[in-house]
Amino acid sequence: MKLLVDTDAFCKLAPAALLSEAALEFTATLSDCARLPALPHMLRRGSLRRRIGGEVCDGLIPMAEGMPTVPASTGEWLDKLIAAEGIDPGEAQLIAVSIDHGLPLLSGDKRALRVAKLIEGLAAALSGRVVVLEAILLALCSRLGTTEVSRRVAAIRGRDATQHLLFSSEFRPTWGFAVVFQQPRGRSQAAGPVGSGYGWPTVTFDANHYVPVLKVKRGEKKALRHVSASLRSRITPLLEVVERQPDKSPSSEAHIATSFKGLADSVRAYARCFLDVREIAPDGPEAAVTVFDRAAAAGIVFTPVTGISRTVDVEPALAHSDHGLALRVTRAEFEN
Repeated sequence: MKLLVDTDAFCKLAPAALLSEAALEFTATLSDCARLPALPHMLRRGSLRRRIGGEVCDGLIPMAEGMPTVPASTGEWLDKLIAAEGIDPGEAQLIAVSIDHGLPLLSGDKRALRVAKLIEGLAAALSGRVVVLEAILLALCSRLGTTEVSRRVAAIRGRDATQHLLFSSEFRPTWGFAVVFQQPRGRSQAAGPVGSGYGWPTVTFDANHYVPVLKVKRGEKKALRHVSASLRSRITPLLEVVERQPDKSPSSEAHIATSFKGLADSVRAYARCFLDVREIAPDGPEAAVTVFDRAAAAGIVFTPVTGISRTVDVEPALAHSDHGLALRVTRAEFEN
């Protein structure tokens, strides 16, 4: 046995014929990969069939049954993991076995990993053994090529947010692809070059380029207009449409209209800006569509911002990716 595979990773990679390719990254075959005993049963009935489709599940059952089951663990780590709220028993078993046997774990359960790292001593015990979905996809893109990986995930596009975001056929920006890492106290920095070798133009900001995170409010808009002309070329503002307060703005339309007062004049002198709608996610995807549509109509050169754990603004961002797409990575997502 060379690799442990959790149910999330199995259900995201196997339908795209990428699980065996992922195993090769560990010099393993599927017969070397252990899964949870309940996986075949879950493929036959329950939420998995509703999520990825009965026909797909039926095709995956022989693959799952051909993989060995994870060995039992009765150590102290299992007891601590099971006692932690937010980790289901199956994932607890896999993490404990990974520690007990020194085996790598291919996991798509970020919630469980976030909880697990809070258990005293566990992060050190598990260090270097967890491989998350994004990491394995990057490795596969490097070995197989993004075109081939994209072709394979076409079968499940729309069923999984991460694959859909990374490999949507609509996502072919002409300007570039940026990743924005969220720093403490609201300051962000865009990493570059990002996207090399993936068929997208790259966005490179050096150490002298500043990405301030600003709320779309009157004071911030005024401040942008007063920045010295000599500095504007070294600044790309990341603008956040602020959360709507129902007692002050009864409708999202009115709230967004207020946000856009004077916004185009404030950013016109900058080459471009990042535009993030995460705070108005409670107003649904319609609010995100309205913001991006209004920005485009106002002639604002902007790059929409979304994230690997988001759902509400993914489609609107992809629809407005003419000037690229920015992924805002939180500290927790980056560390996990």
